[in-house]
Amino acid sequence: LSWMVARAVKSYLALLPDSYAVKTARKLRFYLDAYAGEDEVLTSPVGPLRIAGVRRSLGQASDVAIQEPETIRWLDACLGSDDVLWDIGGNIGLYSVYAAKRGARAVYAFEPFAATYLQLVKNLVANGVDGRVRALNIALADTLGVADLALRSFEPGYATTLAAQEFASDQVERQIGTQYVVTISGVDLVAAVPEARPDHVKIDVDGAEPLVLRGLAPLLPGLKTLFVEVLDVFQAEFERDFAPMIAAAGLVEIPVEAPSKGRNRAFVRPIAFTPAVRAI
Repeated sequence: LSWMVARAVKSYLALLPDSYAVKTARKLRFYLDAYAGEDEVLTSPVGPLRIAGVRRSLGQASDVAIQEPETIRWLDACLGSDDVLWDIGGNIGLYSVYAAKRGARAVYAFEPFAATYLQLVKNLVANGVDGRVRALNIALADTLGVADLALRSFEPGYATTLAAQEFASDQVERQIGTQYVVTISGVDLVAAVPEARPDHVKIDVDGAEPLVLRGLAPLLPGLKTLFVEVLDVFQAEFERDFAPMIAAAGLVEIPVEAPSKGRNRAFVRPIAFTPAVRAI
């Protein structure tokens, strides 16, 4: 049906004078974008959120917790009004928008995939938080440089990964293209922008977690919390190389109730919370 409608519209536009056809096409895009956004309002404890690009099936609840309820619980339990959040793997901005609406002092959303980054910026503007959320089209890693993203779709919100961190054979088989992206370590970014120093960090980067954590290592002692997705293939490396580093920085792991796909893990600095946050 979508193909038939698209063909009919293209055939109609082809009959119009070029200048008029261009204007008509722009109007159509405007109204289609407005239509697509009408049903993308999510309910949340901080009010409605306009988040276009959330992938959910028809009939699913349009609630902010539809994706990862434990991430929302973490933000609710730990994020203070004077805090800075780093949303590493910001995707389309669901959690960045929510954190900004909850009153975070500043949010830095890192999203390297160009198509998703554009949707992220649109969502920030739609919610009026583009002045509080700094969306950066870069990848956090352990060095300053240029890396390539393995693309498997051009759809906003689709998972990509740094080619150097491929963790599944299907990523190579399904790769449709490459996008180059600037990388920088978390510690180098803070050295250049001191006011960006984070209090809370969320990491969800589809296999590049080791690079991000190595680049963040000097910042861990200053964090109040760390919330990180640990893929199954990353578990052994995480326990061997990173869990001790996180513990040495004074962060204590707390239980995460029913984590999405069993991946998300939470670490807090007990003295930062009164009463202590014991679970999420």
